[in-house]
Amino acid sequence: MSDEQQGVPDRPGVRLAPPILLIAVVLIGYGLHLVWALELPTWSGWSVAGSASIGAGVAILVSGWVQFYRAKTNVLHNMPASNLIQTGLYRFSRNPIYCAGLLLHLGVGLLANSLWILMLVPVSKYVFDRLVIEHEEAYLERAFGQVYVDYKRTVRRWV
Repeated sequence: MSDEQQGVPDRPGVRLAPPILLIAVVLIGYGLHLVWALELPTWSGWSVAGSASIGAGVAILVSGWVQFYRAKTNVLHNMPASNLIQTGLYRFSRNPIYCAGLLLHLGVGLLANSLWILMLVPVSKYVFDRLVIEHEEAYLERAFGQVYVDYKRTVRRWV
């Protein structure tokens, strides 16, 4: 008997919180930087670029959370969704909150002047894709059916 048949709601099945995964990858980059510092070429604009990246990431993150709140659906990675958000930022990306996470990762790398942290941005994207988004998308297809399939066809996963 499935969980659904036993009265347990279907869930995305994401085991680790996405912020924890992101922080772990950034900390690995920081650890590598401590062992063997690889710094960016000298340029006074890195701190401005890093601050802008973090600012944009925070703005997108907060906007995404607000959209979840307004839609009265769950933002937590391991809880069922009651609504599918297709407006606001979600017209441009199926995962604006994860895009925000990548911008935060990028900004931290720039502000820390660490090539290691920057080189691990694609690793964060891969981790999000494989350990989070694939599970969430399978769940959303089960939960919302053709509506989600149509949404996937018209809106990109990232940007």
